Amino acid sequence: SVDMFGPRRVGFIKLNAEAYLVFNGEEIPRPVPGIALLRGDSVGILVVLSCEDGKKYTVLVEQTRIPIGDVACLEMPAGMIDDENVKHAAVKEMEEEC
Repeated sequence: SVDMFGPRRVGFIKLNAEAYLVFNGEEIPRPVPGIALLRGDSVGILVVLSCEDGKKYTVLVEQTRIPIGDVACLEMPAGMIDDENVKHAAVKEMEEEC
């Protein structure tokens, strides 16, 4: 099914599928949810902190991702662009996730 954001913007496309967790080439006998959400415009933010000693660090957030069978997936702060510009959406996501 498709959820629209207004008359012309695709929001989410929902797909059903049979999916099983595969680890090191072996199928794990517990099924994982087989629903994929494809979404419209989004933003991802790669934050790199450069320290005075020359070391660099990346800011990641921990998210639960049921479709891949993981409750602690590290990823870049990211989110959907609603009715704002890309810069505003990036700032909003950093405020929400960090």
